[in-house]
Amino acid sequence: MNQYVLQGDPLERRKEFISEAIENIGPEWSASTIYEILDEDEFHETFELAGHGKPWACFLTNEFKRVIDE
Repeated sequence: MNQYVLQGDPLERRKEFISEAIENIGPEWSASTIYEILDEDEFHETFELAGHGKPWACFLTNEFKRVIDE
């Protein structure tokens, strides 16, 4: 299980969560998950990892869009 803390204002459209604890990886690692809310039907996710003293490196990105059946 991973445990994250929200950084910044929870009302902002960009939400960044930084790991407090990560299961199955050394304590020198940290993770960041960023959600960018574009509108009520779309947001982007970026997941980054960093080793101790290293800069964030992008591990994956996703785009989520609501699908509306008509």
